[in-house]
Amino acid sequence: MGEHDIEREFDEGKLQRFTKAMLDDLRALAFMIENDRVETGVRRIGAEQEMFLVGRNLRPAPVAAEVLELSGDARLTTEIARFNLEANLTPLLLTGNCFGQMESELKQVIATARNAAAQVEADVLLSGILPTLQKSDLTLDSITNAPRYHQLNRAVAGLRGGPFSIHIKGLDELQITHDNIMMESCNTSFQVHFQVSPAEFANCYNIAQAITAPGDVVLALVADEENASLGTEAVLEFLGGRLPDACLVGEPTWLDLAVAHRGYAVIQVAFTGQAAHSSQAALGVNAVSHLGRLIAVVEERDAVLAAGPAHPVAGTGSMMTTVAGGGTSPFVLADAAFAVVERRTVPGEASADGLAEVEAILSAMRGGDPSVQAEASLLLSREAWEFDPGSAAGTALSGMLAEALGARLGRVPRPVGAPYWMESALWQAAGVPTVVCGPAGGGMHAEDEWVDLGQVRAYADALVDTIRTFCGPPANAA
Repeated sequence: MGEHDIEREFDEGKLQRFTKAMLDDLRALAFMIENDRVETGVRRIGAEQEMFLVGRNLRPAPVAAEVLELSGDARLTTEIARFNLEANLTPLLLTGNCFGQMESELKQVIATARNAAAQVEADVLLSGILPTLQKSDLTLDSITNAPRYHQLNRAVAGLRGGPFSIHIKGLDELQITHDNIMMESCNTSFQVHFQVSPAEFANCYNIAQAITAPGDVVLALVADEENASLGTEAVLEFLGGRLPDACLVGEPTWLDLAVAHRGYAVIQVAFTGQAAHSSQAALGVNAVSHLGRLIAVVEERDAVLAAGPAHPVAGTGSMMTTVAGGGTSPFVLADAAFAVVERRTVPGEASADGLAEVEAILSAMRGGDPSVQAEASLLLSREAWEFDPGSAAGTALSGMLAEALGARLGRVPRPVGAPYWMESALWQAAGVPTVVCGPAGGGMHAEDEWVDLGQVRAYADALVDTIRTFCGPPANAA
């Protein structure tokens, strides 16, 4: 933490000299940045782990100085209170298994602190707030005996001009006054440091400010969207009743605002035939022939849907066979065949109705040919989605994002529809007003997927402004 050269008494002249020295340092820093004297092109991470020292009764143990001496580990240092310690981890290049290295070092340094604490009948406890703390633990008798902490207490108390007033609101509410800075020692945290180039600093800092705005921002990185949406289902289950006020799904929309997308139903059809040699076909039932008829009728149904009424932006529904198979060898009538039929739906259609449509097709086939034996089953269905303009939170989020994007794109984002399904339907069905907008991209589920980096940058910048506006303005944005 640098040199601890502390003077107890400050007169006006010393304060002016200190202020001048600080301004000189700031000018030097500006010169270094402007003249490329600061390291660029490298990103590193580091971290601090603060911890409590507790006795066997889990009450705070003021033995930090003893633990530091016994540990002999330069990564451990003091904090404000004699029952706190801080560990400073080694900076690492942000690449490869850096997070795994950070975890290993963190475990090792905590073990070192714990072994040293055990020698003075204490232990290390990682906790946001130590529940066993009492107000009597927060006197200046518990402050770390170093001049910098005593001077810090005097300076902050002098600036306050009176006692500290603390008001914590939550499930339990706390409102007290205190005469020193020791309330700061009531909580410990894990802090990650991120080194970036000077040119990146303002944007990265503002993004960090945005995501720590007065409102909470929940980033959900989920898997399995193209199948059963296990990721989003797990997130919704975890959130329970603590649902967000609104949700933004970043699917590719070319930075327009998707206001509707299609749903789907996946239906599997299993045909049962009767095996026979192909030279004596009358003795058997060819399941593949029935499969072929189904495929033909599905194509006819698709044409009817395409010619029918269309949703204003999502278009029309569709039906197609996407997987099919049957038979085992030449010269043998197939005793089994199968198909997977996909029914795309638009808002206003229920995805589960796709199963009824396929069963109606099979019923008609059986009426024309009693040898048709087939069973249809619904493998998976997802509802179509449409933006709810009656939602105050959804409308607010949509409008704020449109304004922020418009300022960067020079155009107003258009309301568009998407032909594919997205997980916006799950969020809105759970009661969360949902907006869909994201940068251009393609190659869905292919070997090579791509995204437009220019639109990614514009989107990221617009999100910062949108989060600030929606959640509340963060303090001290650059």
